Order: sequence, then C-alpha cells, then structure tokens
Amino acid sequence: MKQKVTELILKAQGGEESAFSELKDIYRPLIEASARRFISADMTLQDGEDIFQEALVHFCKAVCSYNCEADGVEFGLYAKICVEHGLVSFIRIYNRQNKLRAVSLEEGVQSVDSGDRDVLESIAENERTAVLVRQINRRLSKFENKIWWMYVAGMSVSAIAEAVGTERKSVSNAIYRIRKKLKDALSEQNNFK
Repeated sequence: MKQKVTELILKAQGGEESAFSELKDIYRPLIEASARRFISADMTLQDGEDIFQEALVHFCKAVCSYNCEADGVEFGLYAKICVEHGLVSFIRIYNRQNKLRAVSLEEGVQSVDSGDRDVLESIAENERTAVLVRQINRRLSKFENKIWWMYVAGMSVSAIAEAVGTERKSVSNAIYRIRKKLKDALSEQNNFK
C-alpha cells in the first residue's frame, strides 16, 4: 500500500488529476474524521461543508508538499498533521467571527480598536478565501484547476509547465485567465451585496 501511495503522490505532484482523486478517496476517512473533530452542534450545515472544504484544501497542499524521497514521517501522518493544523487556524478565525457577530453593530463600532481591526481584517481575509475556493471549483476548467492548485501550493511557473508537460507560456496564460475569471466572479458577488 505504501508503494502505491508513493506512486500516486508522485503522479499527483506531476499534475495527474486522477491520481489526486484516488488519493482523496483513499484518505477520505482521515479527511472526514479530521473535519468532524472541528464541527460543533451550534454550526450550520454550510459551516460543516466549509470545514470539510478547508480540510480538502489542506490535504491538497499536503500532497503537493510531501517529499517522497525523505525518510521519516509516512504520508498519512503528514497529511493528518497538515489538515488538522490548517483546520485549527480556520476554527480560530471562525470562532472570532462568531464572537464579533454576537456584538451589536453599535457596540462594535464603538469598541473597535487597532487589535480588533486586525481581527476583523483576518476574518475578512478568511471569508474572501472561502469564496475564492468555491469560485475555483465552479468556474475553472480541469486544466485551469490543476494549474491553479499547483500554483497555490507554491510551485513555480516553470515547475508547473514541466509537471503538466506544456510550455511555460501556456501556464502563464492559464494563470492570467484564472485570475481574470476569479476577479470577475468576485466582482459579480460584490455587486449583489
């Protein structure tokens, strides 16, 4: 099993979407169990879905960043650590956000000091990230989605081009299209507010 997982990780890091899907299926129980640990009774169904999506994002990052050549931590443990650390950060922001929602608007305006502004900025950034993840899933082609996740994982344009077997210019053009699509999607959303 370890050899199969290593092969799938290398293929996924090379941009093979089916390998990533297979890894996601193999580790789905781990991802779901990690997400469930952070879901509480006072959360909405959407909150639970957001936590699961956040777990998937951190699982994807774990796949992209795992070093198959290094001895030491097996991928399952590495992925669990990455997912749970990511969810801890997500839940901290979620809890701050809910605490701030409980304060009335007048009280909030009167009590905002520089520390609270930092918290508000952090919450706003997290909300923008959640919107961005949903827009990525809805708007991008399979090729663009693959490019985007490698780019977000920190791979250079050259490394992405090599991984997907295309020219550097094609990757740069895809990143430009992705940014435009996501900018348009966020702009549309802001118009509905």
